[in-house]
Amino acid sequence: MSFLRELFRIERKESVVFIDIGASRVSAAVVRYVGSEVPLIIYSRVIAIEPQSNESNTAAMLRTFEQLITVLRDEGRAALLRATSAQHIDAVLVALDAPWQETVIYKEETVRERDFTFTKALVTEALEHAVIPKEGKVYTDASVVGTFLNGYPVHAPYGHVTHRSRVLVLTSCMPEALHTVLRRGVRSLTRTHRVAFIGGASLRYQAMRIAFAHEENALVLDATSPLPEVALIRNGFLVMVSSAPEGTSGNLLTTESLTRHCAEIAKQYPLPRTVFLLARFDQVEQVKQTFNAMTYAPLWLTHNPPRLLELTTKHMNGLVSYLGTAAPDLPLLLMALYYRYLERPL
Repeated sequence: MSFLRELFRIERKESVVFIDIGASRVSAAVVRYVGSEVPLIIYSRVIAIEPQSNESNTAAMLRTFEQLITVLRDEGRAALLRATSAQHIDAVLVALDAPWQETVIYKEETVRERDFTFTKALVTEALEHAVIPKEGKVYTDASVVGTFLNGYPVHAPYGHVTHRSRVLVLTSCMPEALHTVLRRGVRSLTRTHRVAFIGGASLRYQAMRIAFAHEENALVLDATSPLPEVALIRNGFLVMVSSAPEGTSGNLLTTESLTRHCAEIAKQYPLPRTVFLLARFDQVEQVKQTFNAMTYAPLWLTHNPPRLLELTTKHMNGLVSYLGTAAPDLPLLLMALYYRYLERPL
């Protein structure tokens, strides 16, 4: 979130466009924020990515993205004008899922013979090391998601004395060429310089922590696209994310794929008994059936299935509001919630 805090100079009233680029669809929402009021989704649209003959997945996504920008320019601006009597867009936030970006958790560990005081300088150093430049890649986000002192999680670590510290940084990066094309498309929609990109897994984790702050240990099964991601929350911190490799295509929402993701995490950590399911409303039952078909014993060391809690649009009531009767896509609702709680003056 450090990149976003620097990019967004948030005022009391603003209109924000959210764009979610998934493996099989692109979607967008125009959201109005007024002080501490619940964010209001004025307009939303979803367009499926349908590759044409001899067209690559990336080319199909970019073509669909251009269609979405055109729709936002016409319909989205008109809806904004009707709701606010103005068409000005203050900021744009773009979230990308696999296979368009890669999410990695970087670990910076400091061990000294003598005790030392944990300071902000150690966190700054970890952030710098986490985003070491990669040829042809652009980092879109670097967020500190956990700090450990002497092996124990600490939510307010500054000033504590320790002899061993570990900082977890969640990073998201994407191909530089793709970043350039997407940014150019956004610039054709609005002249604002407040444009930021973030990994979908990072954003949804942070939104989940807002909606379910009481759950300290859980798996998050993000099945909002055909390329599922599984994240582990341990002691209130995101410590691991298992996702499809960059460039993967096709539908991997299968029992074998979910088992592989869970097994990757189980190699390093015991799996918690609570599993949050993020899925679109029309796919919840299918994903639940796929998950329940897994063999639990080798992963959870028990034949009893874990507790599967589905997060749907109805759970967002009171957190985000919207015009009309049809709820927007869950990823868009989570984006609106996430942005509401970014550190900013109200």
